[in-house]
Order: sequence, then C-alpha cells, then structure tokens
Amino acid sequence: TDKKNELPSNRFFRYQLKNITNTPSYETFDMPSFTFHRSVAASVFLRDHIYLIGGFDGNQSISHVERFSVLTGEWEICASLAQRRSSLSAIPYQGKILVFGGLQCNYCFSIVESYDPDKNAWNHCGDLKYGRSGANIVEIMGKVYIFGGLSNTRELPPLEIYDIAKNKTK
Repeated sequence: TDKKNELPSNRFFRYQLKNITNTPSYETFDMPSFTFHRSVAASVFLRDHIYLIGGFDGNQSISHVERFSVLTGEWEICASLAQRRSSLSAIPYQGKILVFGGLQCNYCFSIVESYDPDKNAWNHCGDLKYGRSGANIVEIMGKVYIFGGLSNTRELPPLEIYDIAKNKTK
C-alpha cells in the first residue's frame, strides 16, 4: 500500500542482486507504474510478460488484468476476468494462464478460468469442488495441486487436485 493513504499501490519495482558473497544485498529500481491500484492480485510470468490478475483496490475486488512487457518496459490492459476477485491463484500452462478460486465480498469462488493471450479472452473451463481464496497451487504433469486457502462456508480438505485435460477435480 502507499503510506500516504493506505490504499493499494500501483508502484512496480525491480530488485537486482548486487552481492552474493557473505551477505547478499539488493539494489531497487523504480519501474513504470501499472494502471490499476491493487493488492492481493495473482501474478504470472508468460511469454515475456508479467501479468497482474484481479486483486483488491481498497474498496472492492476487481476484475482488471494487465501485463508488463519485459522487452518494451510498457504496461498493457488485457481482457478482464468474468468475475471480480481478489486472493485468487494463477499458473501459466501451455501458453495460457489458468486462475483458480478467489474472493469477492466474503464469497469464495470455485470457478476455474483460462486466459488465451493470443485471443485476449477468458473462458470458464471448470470448477473446484470447494470455493477457495488464497490457495497455493502448483502444476505437475497436467494436474494442478491446490493446497489450503480459505473458505467461508466449510472446512476445506488440505488438498484438491484439478485435472486440466478433464476440467474437473478428483
């Protein structure tokens, strides 16, 4: 957040390791600011771009998506998510981005969406068994392992496995 007004920030920094001997040190560089102020957004690196997906703008969850080109140093606005969400989880997979769950107004989503950067479009591709926000995820051989997170309706199992090819959880 910006310290002036405690709202989510739109500042972007690059940290570069200066010294890797006994005590590592870093140098900080200001980068071009992104368009929408946000916190608790998902981020993914795909095809020379850093994507910021959804988040919270200090008042509500947002559906905005934007990407930063590491080649040109510029931000670009992309197609928005179907639902406003913060605390969602995302991974790159076979040239697309998959997002899982998220939170809006104390409601945890179970939705899974796929973003195709070539078409600049989102598609609903399945649902989790449980609505989750803030989950940790990793993809291994076409399966997404979803660990933890929060739900406002029930106790969550510690692990859910989403099969990308079948678009469903086991």
